[in-house]
Amino acid sequence: MIITDYISIRTVLDDLQDSLDSQYWNEMAVLENAAKAMEKLAVKTQVENKIFFTKVTNHKAVLPQGIYQLNMIAYKVNNTLDETDIEEIKREVGINNDNYYEGFTTSSYFRNNYWPMRYNTSEFGNQYMCEDCKNIDTPGEHSFTIEPNGCITTSLQNGYICISYLRYPVNEEGDFLIPNNPDVIEAIKSYCLMRIFEKRFNMKEEGVGLILQYWSTKWNHLYPKSVGSLMMPSLDEYENIKNMTNRLVPVDRRYYSFFQNLNTPEYLSMNGKYYNYLF
Repeated sequence: MIITDYISIRTVLDDLQDSLDSQYWNEMAVLENAAKAMEKLAVKTQVENKIFFTKVTNHKAVLPQGIYQLNMIAYKVNNTLDETDIEEIKREVGINNDNYYEGFTTSSYFRNNYWPMRYNTSEFGNQYMCEDCKNIDTPGEHSFTIEPNGCITTSLQNGYICISYLRYPVNEEGDFLIPNNPDVIEAIKSYCLMRIFEKRFNMKEEGVGLILQYWSTKWNHLYPKSVGSLMMPSLDEYENIKNMTNRLVPVDRRYYSFFQNLNTPEYLSMNGKYYNYLF
């Protein structure tokens, strides 16, 4: 499913507030539970793909805020970025503002000047910050590791990297956006009410057991239904799946072109040769 219509998560809160007695209403607690439900329902079609451009200094860089999943990291091959590079990017992309890097990853400039940075599999992935163990590893390609505090340690000492990542969409007020899908809205609402009545049940309040069971059953029903609805491919996505899988000649180097043209169909000639993107 290609989602084109989003609404604020506070839309669910407005419905919930009308359904509850004021003595049981706690906006911050309900908002937290709604965010938890949204996270449980998270599939790739619900989040947005973003690009973050940053500088590496002394092997260190920082992940962008609000990151949900890291896709790829690319590094600039010559480790420099000057006005010539910026003008070339603007010319390729056709954008002349501070956010030019949001679109330049599909340009020929990006493909010619950036290379994927591999995730480090070495047990000494952080050795680049160790003054006494500089020669433990000499990688042919630059690599990176992610630390729990959100820092990136790279084999690249100084330079520039471009990070492709997923994050939950937000509006201008900073509120999470959710798909305007009836199943998704009802699922989040059911989860919030389940948690509210679960707390009341744990406090030994009489008469809430059956209500808790009702909302728990409804959540367990709507959860897989909502996920299935969000994961249902559109016609274009079906076509992409077909082009990526229906191949006689495997093409296994698309990673190094950042998966550009991955959905290009394969063409075979009568003499057995084929023409297509090699990677």
